[in-house]
Amino acid sequence: MTNEPTDARMSAVAADLRVFATLDTHGGKVSQRVEVLVDAPDPRAGLVAVRGRHPLDAADEHPDDPSDALERGVPAVGWVAPESLRDWYRPDRLVVSEADAVAAGLDPGLYADTRTRGRVRVADPEGHLGPDGRPAFRALTGPVETPTLDTPLPREEAVRLVSVELADDGDGMVALVSRPVLHVLSPGVYPDHAGDLPGTSARPASRSVRIRAFVIVDGTRHEVDRVDEQAHTMWVHRDGRAVPFAVSAFGPDLVRYSAEPA
Repeated sequence: MTNEPTDARMSAVAADLRVFATLDTHGGKVSQRVEVLVDAPDPRAGLVAVRGRHPLDAADEHPDDPSDALERGVPAVGWVAPESLRDWYRPDRLVVSEADAVAAGLDPGLYADTRTRGRVRVADPEGHLGPDGRPAFRALTGPVETPTLDTPLPREEAVRLVSVELADDGDGMVALVSRPVLHVLSPGVYPDHAGDLPGTSARPASRSVRIRAFVIVDGTRHEVDRVDEQAHTMWVHRDGRAVPFAVSAFGPDLVRYSAEPA
């Protein structure tokens, strides 16, 4: 296994290993996004530690900063039942020997774990709009040194992105870092891969496109401002401001996209 140059975008997959989830309190009437403190000291049996804004309705709730008073909106830490958490964002990092990575067929690169196609090598973590106008990843096939394009991988089929890189933990070790994938493509400027053809080489795009996303809320079409994967939140323009919605509230068929030259 060689240490191939790693694209900075691929390295971003491994940049943040914090865990997040949505906490439902007061019988499900109040929800907020919290950080789950997986390595918190002084564990409580059957409970997990979270960091969010007071009030958390949590056991042993206290200010995250000891110099703060426990007031509404202040960052706080407390212990909650795991069943009160949903829409988890849980990245993982696993370090294995180079021999084990080779035996598993894992060359340096970026992969998507999918529902229907197993583990698929992909060209980049962002994805693009596929031929049908839905988000997709550029799937790759063939030798690592000279890959060719495969049939695009629909984003909704991807479960996690996995980066494979030589680890800093020691010689001969390989790091596998994965993160969840949302089915929604965040609006923004992306390389234009509309001319991709399966069986041809994965060449860099010569131009860019600006992608916009839209959802239907209460029968009215609204534009998506941005998507926060860690927060599992889609910010939607409504009544002159950006309003947060859980991404899980909109299935893939309820999001539409448009692309124009950037």
